[in-house]
Amino acid sequence: MAEVLKKRYESLEGKMLLLGMAARFDACGPCAEGMSLKHLPVYPAKTPGGVMPVLKVLFTNACSHDCAYCTNRWRLNVPRVSFQPAELALLTAGLYRRGVVKGLFLSSAVHSNPTRTMERMIETAWLLRKRWNFTGYIHLKILPGAHVSLVDAAVRYADRVSINLECPDEEGLRRIAPAKSHAYMFQVMRRLARLIGERQGGGGSLVYATGQTTQVMVGATYARDVEYIKMAYRLYRELGLKRVYYSPFRRVVEDACLPREQPDLPVRVRRLYQADSLIRHYGFRPEELFSGVKENLPLSIDPKTWWALRNPDFFPVELSRAGKEELLRVPGIGPATASKLLSHRNFIRNAEDLKCVGVDLKRAGPFSTWKGKPLASRESVTGGTPARKNKPYQGELFSFL
Repeated sequence: MAEVLKKRYESLEGKMLLLGMAARFDACGPCAEGMSLKHLPVYPAKTPGGVMPVLKVLFTNACSHDCAYCTNRWRLNVPRVSFQPAELALLTAGLYRRGVVKGLFLSSAVHSNPTRTMERMIETAWLLRKRWNFTGYIHLKILPGAHVSLVDAAVRYADRVSINLECPDEEGLRRIAPAKSHAYMFQVMRRLARLIGERQGGGGSLVYATGQTTQVMVGATYARDVEYIKMAYRLYRELGLKRVYYSPFRRVVEDACLPREQPDLPVRVRRLYQADSLIRHYGFRPEELFSGVKENLPLSIDPKTWWALRNPDFFPVELSRAGKEELLRVPGIGPATASKLLSHRNFIRNAEDLKCVGVDLKRAGPFSTWKGKPLASRESVTGGTPARKNKPYQGELFSFL
């Protein structure tokens, strides 16, 4: 049986299935889980060019690390396979020519030597760009422990380069991933920020990379929400990260150091994304969102509405006179709606007109007025809209082979 499984997974189809399934926990955009083509590791990923289907795989699942949360940890008895750079490049180029994918999202386990494994990932990207004239999107993950000079090579061939911080606290990281270090990760991030800055400033010799992201697990350690948001605030302000992705922890392997799964974790992750949006787009600071609480966001109400309820002196905001900074503090008004409201304010006559420019009166009404008239009472305050569900693409299994 073992020999049958080995032969199955050593085929190109088997490698793609196994290494695609192993990559499913890496966030690559709005639909980080759920294959977009039937049994094929193609996912809709949010990229600088918009949402597009990308092939998301590991280069190898043979790992020398022993991270407590990982299905690839060395002590587990699972089939181990690896791509060769040439075959993965050829596979990706073939899918691209047939219109199945528009990019590659490539991560990997650390096979013995992280520097050597990272070099082979970069070789894959080089083959795509130089041998196959691939003009699609490439996202490369930097492997923990790889020589930092490889960052320079990665940004020459990838549109986006990133490294996963895993959790916001060093103590928690040491407990669940003893081979990883925040000091190394921040060193990589600073180097990436400098290289990307050189390209944006017109200097350097970079070709592709335009930004970096990172990913953290929520619930894998006992870190509090305030630690996640303070970390994100620092990354956005100091290193210019494009996004921090918050991945709900799932106990896919058993280890005594891991906490039990929390039933409310999806709601907690949603609140973290909402708070993250407030510090990126609305001008909020972490201390504003967590002042006077036990350093975790409430689950029953969105962070912006909760802040509004705790700051009654700021309200009501008169929508006919308020500036953009004030408008952005009103629940139910986002950046796009605030801009429309400012540009169309002279033509707005009543609540129906406010709806037409995008104001969510159910949420904004209790905290605002229009020409002195209240739009709603505080009794109508809600916790926000439910999370949207992404619908995956459908397709035929290996129809391109």
